[in-house]
Amino acid sequence: MIYTFRKYVIGLMALTLVLCLNNSCKFFSSQPKVEPPFEFIGVQGVNSIITDHYQVSHQPGVYLKAFDLTFKSDSAVDLYYTLNGRKPKPGKDYTFKYIKPLHISEQGLAQHEFYRIPTSKLKDAGHFDWHEADSCRVGNSLKIKAFISDSSVSKTKVYSYFVQPKSHHSFPIISLTADHKKLWSHKKGMFMPGVNYDSTSTKWTGNFFMDWEIPCYIEFFSKQGERQFADKVDLRIHGLKSPMAPQKSIRLYERKKYGNEYYSQSFFADDTITKQKRVVLRTFFSSWGRHINADAIVTEIAKSFDVDVANSAPVILYVNGEYWGIENLREKMDKQYLAEHYQLNPDSIDIVICNYRAKSGSNKDYIELCEFIQKNDLSVDSILQTVMDHFDRTSLIDYFILQTYFNNGDWPGNNHVLWKSNKKGSKWRYLFYDLDATFFGVHRNRIADATALYEKDKINKGALVFGNLMKNKKFKEEFLFRYREAMNTLLAEEEVIKMINEFEKLYAYDMQEHIHRWHYPESMDSWMEKNEEMRAFARDRKSFMLDHLEEL
Repeated sequence: MIYTFRKYVIGLMALTLVLCLNNSCKFFSSQPKVEPPFEFIGVQGVNSIITDHYQVSHQPGVYLKAFDLTFKSDSAVDLYYTLNGRKPKPGKDYTFKYIKPLHISEQGLAQHEFYRIPTSKLKDAGHFDWHEADSCRVGNSLKIKAFISDSSVSKTKVYSYFVQPKSHHSFPIISLTADHKKLWSHKKGMFMPGVNYDSTSTKWTGNFFMDWEIPCYIEFFSKQGERQFADKVDLRIHGLKSPMAPQKSIRLYERKKYGNEYYSQSFFADDTITKQKRVVLRTFFSSWGRHINADAIVTEIAKSFDVDVANSAPVILYVNGEYWGIENLREKMDKQYLAEHYQLNPDSIDIVICNYRAKSGSNKDYIELCEFIQKNDLSVDSILQTVMDHFDRTSLIDYFILQTYFNNGDWPGNNHVLWKSNKKGSKWRYLFYDLDATFFGVHRNRIADATALYEKDKINKGALVFGNLMKNKKFKEEFLFRYREAMNTLLAEEEVIKMINEFEKLYAYDMQEHIHRWHYPESMDSWMEKNEEMRAFARDRKSFMLDHLEEL
């Protein structure tokens, strides 16, 4: 009897093990293969840098092995360096005189552990909660300056070195180096809740909501770890509400005062823009706990449509030598962006956002246009044509298709921006951006929602144009024809899913380290579940939209 019971238990255990293994195999078979996407060789050889008054033994970059970094200077010159982002000043306790070679390794020259400082103070705020990092990779960012008898004889230079013998990043690296007090201190730190945080009103308070700008050094490294350029820029926090998040979005501005009006080269592959003045590093936290790649995916799809979208690329960010995670590098969509893409004078550009407000230039022409729309019946073809003479017709239709197909829940009442220049013949076009609230509500009729919003709220200019255009039979037919065509081609199920799969594969290798750093997304599994939700949306959206189009 005991023997029989043991056989039963052993058999049950064996069966359970087999089932677990089978389920495990099924589960892991759906996971992306997280393997290095390319063979990483790092910086090869020793290529010194010769600058005023001293020579540096190694180029900044990513190395596979530890090494000794040396500086050779004129006999009368003393070199001083810092490791915390502050300017070297002889006599200060954070400033070190260079005496002997510095051993550059994966452990880093200094262990400041800035990453342990909470950068968000909200509680019970879901994905905006701050969690201490499980781990944080470190590099070595030095600021160095030459002195003769305590008098500066050179500009401050920044050199960042990363030793990564076991694993590397699959994205380019941006390294930012700035005064640590202006980033993490309670009084002046722009990453912090700090002295400007009001515990009784958690929204819109904190140092990170102050309109502060600080000098910062940026270094850009290729995927193979070679430094492409280094500049001094100004840094600001970016975003409307996302500054509350632990990982911040960041704006970086080139300034004439630092000697460079534009970045010396483009950040983006196949970019035709030769002059770039401002860029944004966008955090995953901007997705509000939704699909963290949705904005980048929809933006990439939109490049095949006639709408204005920002170039983007994933990068790995380090701040003062510490791993800051994955961020999405973007062009900043403003008058400089438009001037560069359309060869215009930035001061000739009008940009208007929701409810008439001018972001740049004048809103006079747009106010007059909206008043005409409100006073006239656009179902009359001649009236429609008068209105459409002021818009880029193809761009307008493509813009409305994309917003409604992907069911942008943050539109049209928000993120509704138009622009034109004062150049003769210029027409209003829409800027297509901030697509985090997409891939939700596969059954939702966003076309009807936008029209209903206009009917309900006549002063909402985000829906004014669309709501009136849809009253015209010919425009509606043109809109429906283009919509169905797009769903059979650029928005076809297989095309959208292909893009989702590409992004999943692109991010998979670096995602786990980012999760260890920020705990957002919560895990690889949760990230992949969100990706599957987007694929499910892509599979079903067309059938719902065909029904919605029939109802118009």
